[in-house]
Amino acid sequence: MPKSPLRPTIVGLEQNGIGRVAMMGLGDPNIIPLWFGESDLVTPGFICDAAKRALDEGRTFYSATRGVKPLREAIRDFHRRTIGADIALERITVPGAAMLAVVTALQCVIETGDNVVCISPVWPNIFQAAKMTGAEVRFARLDEDWNSSPPRWHLDVEKLFAACNARTKAIFVASPGNPTGWVMSRAEQQTVLEFARARGIAIISD
Repeated sequence: MPKSPLRPTIVGLEQNGIGRVAMMGLGDPNIIPLWFGESDLVTPGFICDAAKRALDEGRTFYSATRGVKPLREAIRDFHRRTIGADIALERITVPGAAMLAVVTALQCVIETGDNVVCISPVWPNIFQAAKMTGAEVRFARLDEDWNSSPPRWHLDVEKLFAACNARTKAIFVASPGNPTGWVMSRAEQQTVLEFARARGIAIISD
């Protein structure tokens, strides 16, 4: 049997459980699909109309590799307006999809043997993407408190920091979290940011 050119890490990746369940029921009209977190509403008409208009106007060629400039400018202006951050335009890139953005960010910082620390529970595509780049994945699990009102998930930042070592190149944070709904507080954001900056660790946030 000929040897496969694929890396063993890629061959060993398994389809996540959510994906397996979804594929079993995809397209069945008797099943209400709640698996991917997408809306049950179709794309609004004004967006569809804009897409059709762009096609009619011949906007079917390659755009700038970092994204359409007016969109990047709008993102820059949004951050200026909402949080007072003056982000240089050359630092703003608009990829074709969210997971493409995550993979690209990981590729920018990860070398084989490095590790990524994920605050979990987390959507499985995230840590699978980290494995694809050659990273070891470590988890810093949120604490559960079901006696509080309302019940809540809590981040123990010391547990998160303890999961990091000299080979940690990125911390992944999803806020609001999927599937927990956990939201990172401003104080937690600042603490994690200071920790990461001091150690040269990237923060990848969704």
